[in-house]
Amino acid sequence: VSRLQKAGFMVEGIDGLPTACARAVAMMVESDQVHDAPPNASQQMCIHIGWKTCLLILVQDGVPVLARVPRIGGLCEFLTSLSNALQLQTAETMRLIRGLHQGLPVHTSRFVRRRIEEAVQDWCLPMGDEISRSLTFARRPGLRMTPSAFVVMGPGSIIPELKESLSHDLANEVRLWNLPTSQGAGCSPEYAVA
Repeated sequence: VSRLQKAGFMVEGIDGLPTACARAVAMMVESDQVHDAPPNASQQMCIHIGWKTCLLILVQDGVPVLARVPRIGGLCEFLTSLSNALQLQTAETMRLIRGLHQGLPVHTSRFVRRRIEEAVQDWCLPMGDEISRSLTFARRPGLRMTPSAFVVMGPGSIIPELKESLSHDLANEVRLWNLPTSQGAGCSPEYAVA
């Protein structure tokens, strides 16, 4: 804080990851301009996929109500698994999935596409179970939360077909974080917290 102040910036507060994620979800919800909102529209679940770990956050009106670190590794664990399946270096695998995420003209064989799909499904199944555990806890008396939206953000949001696979496992729509009213790289789900 003192270094930022010496640089001429005014620091009004410091957020922990759950609070920063909740704020990012609130920014997205505000920019959606949904007219026919469901009764639980103020409740969302944020799925932050970091490099080493993941964080599940139940958000109500932009405030984190419950944060939980599931026993699932983040993007690094997924990359290791996929790199082993494709027999590539981790850096090469990262370039491949980043290219797929950004919609670059990446040419992949059926074998590679199948391996990617299998790696995503293998990673998403336990994540779906962990999300379901969090939802079961959130529906208990005292909280009684049922999120109307699931929002994915963080470095691991670039995992190909992640949104579709989680949507299928949860039988709910899962969305990648974005700000539809803005353009550019700053609106990527990777940088939601930033």
